[in-house]
Amino acid sequence: MKQLMIRAPVAPYPLVFSRRRLLQFLPVSAMFLFLIGCGQSDHLRRKPISGMVYLDGQPVPAGEISFAPDFSQGNSGPGSVVPIVEGKYQTQSGKGIVGGPYKIQILAFDGVATSESPEGSSLLKSAYETQATFDPSSTEQDFHIPASQAIQK
Repeated sequence: MKQLMIRAPVAPYPLVFSRRRLLQFLPVSAMFLFLIGCGQSDHLRRKPISGMVYLDGQPVPAGEISFAPDFSQGNSGPGSVVPIVEGKYQTQSGKGIVGGPYKIQILAFDGVATSESPEGSSLLKSAYETQATFDPSSTEQDFHIPASQAIQK
């Protein structure tokens, strides 16, 4: 009598979770969880915020502005990330800020798409960072990036 031997299928690539792989995976998963959290409605009374972003007095053609609550100043409210289009930015309904101190980071691009970036080439030496304290009722804030932050062409 012949014995029938059944083998479990073997994955073509074994799952190996080395320390290096885990360290690469953690930032990605943290960003994913942050984005999922930002997409959900919350009990906070978020106020929309909008305005203009200028570099050396001219509207920034394309970019991104992020508002992060300044935890060191006691703000535990939500953050927000908003695209800049032709100098203008505006949070979506329910995705604004609650007021208080925030750290702001701005990325500015020339708006001419390249194979590397749909926003184009960076206009800044590095991300522009500033701080602002928002009144809970404020809905408008312009930002002026000094010429010294621009990449010299």
